[in-house]
Amino acid sequence: MGLHKHRWMVRAAVAAFAALAISSGWAVAADAAPAGGGPVTFPYKVSAGDQLWYLARIFNTSVGAIRAANSLASDMIYAGQILVIPAGQPDFPGTTNGFLYRVSPGDQLWYLARVYNTTVEAIIRTNHLVSDQIFAGQTLVIPRAGNSPAPASAPAPAPAPAPTPAPAPASASAAPPDVLSNLVFPFAPGTQLWWQDDWGAGREFDANGNPTVLHEGNDLFAPMGTPIRAVAGGTVIRYGWSYYGGWRLTVQSDSGYIFYYAHLSGYAPGIALGSHVKAGQVIGYVGNTGNGPLGASGAFEPHLHLGIYDADWQALNPYPYLRAAELRQ
Repeated sequence: MGLHKHRWMVRAAVAAFAALAISSGWAVAADAAPAGGGPVTFPYKVSAGDQLWYLARIFNTSVGAIRAANSLASDMIYAGQILVIPAGQPDFPGTTNGFLYRVSPGDQLWYLARVYNTTVEAIIRTNHLVSDQIFAGQTLVIPRAGNSPAPASAPAPAPAPAPTPAPAPASASAAPPDVLSNLVFPFAPGTQLWWQDDWGAGREFDANGNPTVLHEGNDLFAPMGTPIRAVAGGTVIRYGWSYYGGWRLTVQSDSGYIFYYAHLSGYAPGIALGSHVKAGQVIGYVGNTGNGPLGASGAFEPHLHLGIYDADWQALNPYPYLRAAELRQ
């Protein structure tokens, strides 16, 4: 659960840039390149924790190039600052009409299409995919609305494909129930926050360094005492101290999905076993409790551990649902 020094990940920055670009009407367009075939440039809003070496790495440029493009006297940048990024040339065609995106575990095309205001069909056409199946580490071009390649008007007839089995029924993680696709983000807009998709990361290891316990949730790091909002309404079914979770709260929605909030420093007034909470209601406060007997704290940085489970207590990756909620607010 500890917060590592190297806390920045490619996916978080690219997703943040893409969301900012879409909401602001920016585009990585062919006419953004200077005459003579120089690098494409585009604006980028600095987030808390960003550093020039990190921006240079994810946008395939250099610290010197960013400093020169923005007339910076040093490597110091600040949250909210707007930089001009002289990005390197894309590695493959199609990026002039959209944004590069690296797929993370749990990502699915319906989620990407919803977050980036496009369609599953547009992503499939732009990337020449043969199905809606994607994999972690894959690089996609997310097309801007209206810029995906149109299907050919008169394709040549192809040989009839071999019969294939009918697709299996969609699981809860493949087709989100309404309660998951309409979550409230657990922190209010403007909250000082750092988080990433750390679902499935190793938490305990054997003598050979192989993980024996995997992370069933996402950790959202915020200052001690930051108010935590219920991501969905429901009934408190567990309350009180847990050896690993510290002061924790478990809420079950009417649809059966279960939301687990751990490491709290305290509960909001009125929260108790059996009480009903509404989506968006403050239910507790960020802390660093747990990993020990009653009252233990300080084993890790203050954060909220949030887990999502189905009615059979099968863990789901919260990241796609939380990230969509964060972008909606």
